[in-house]
Amino acid sequence: MTPVPPVPPPLPALPSGVLADAAEALGWVIEDMADDLGSRPTLEELLTVLGWGVPADGDGFADGPYEQPFPFAAGRVGGRAYRPGRPAETEELGDAAFAQSADLLDPVLSAATTAAGCPITRHQLVDAVTQLLHTLAASGTDGEPLTDATRTELGSVVLRQTPADTLP
Repeated sequence: MTPVPPVPPPLPALPSGVLADAAEALGWVIEDMADDLGSRPTLEELLTVLGWGVPADGDGFADGPYEQPFPFAAGRVGGRAYRPGRPAETEELGDAAFAQSADLLDPVLSAATTAAGCPITRHQLVDAVTQLLHTLAASGTDGEPLTDATRTELGSVVLRQTPADTLP
């Protein structure tokens, strides 16, 4: 029987300025996605775009390289499953959303590496993106591209890796 590697400790809270800047940029990505899709993106679509923003080369990660898109999966606080309201339509998106997601994740992942004190693991990557989504949910500026329902949805999301991602 192959021993299961220990799960690393969760990341401490990342710097609020880094998260706030990335959350603002993510708001604009959501707005661009809405323009491309003709409606607000689902959480599944947003996670797919963010998954493409994770560097595939594994540089700076303890257990990379990662497949692309990085396979984020969403659940709810309390263990309830996330079910999108419609099938994902990420093939309808232009390149801008994907490029912007990589740009906005770069400082978040750098801050995560600094907070961890070493290259981060995929579990810590998931923690960092969860902190980003929760920061976006908590922001409430005028002109924000989020509806109250989306804000509630993001505030209650718990990210994890898809099961296939945990296989050696």
